[in-house]
Amino acid sequence: MWKNSLWIAIALGTLLVSGLALAQGSTPCSPGDPNCVPNPIAADDFGELIRNIATEIRRIAFPLAVLALVFAGFKFVTGAISGDAKKISEARTIFLWTLVGTAIVVGASVLAQAVVEFARTL
Repeated sequence: MWKNSLWIAIALGTLLVSGLALAQGSTPCSPGDPNCVPNPIAADDFGELIRNIATEIRRIAFPLAVLALVFAGFKFVTGAISGDAKKISEARTIFLWTLVGTAIVVGASVLAQAVVEFARTL
């Protein structure tokens, strides 16, 4: 029973502290003010934030996908040279899942853009 009370007290304390932090206002920081922390998110609205996140994920995922495809090609070649069916099967699996992952990243990016544009029309 005391554990539930402790969690409730922590939750209420967190809400109180966050409410006090929000009550300070959101004025922009001046460059020389030591008490002001600038906003690290370079977005003015939620739609821009979603687009920025999707862009960064694409920027990370596409080079990784290229490396995975090169690795799968290397496995194909070494499997074909040695005649090892296990390496060829492994290369096919790597190739397939790399394409699936890349399609998911592209699809998520397109979906994020569509949701942002739809929300903008409301």
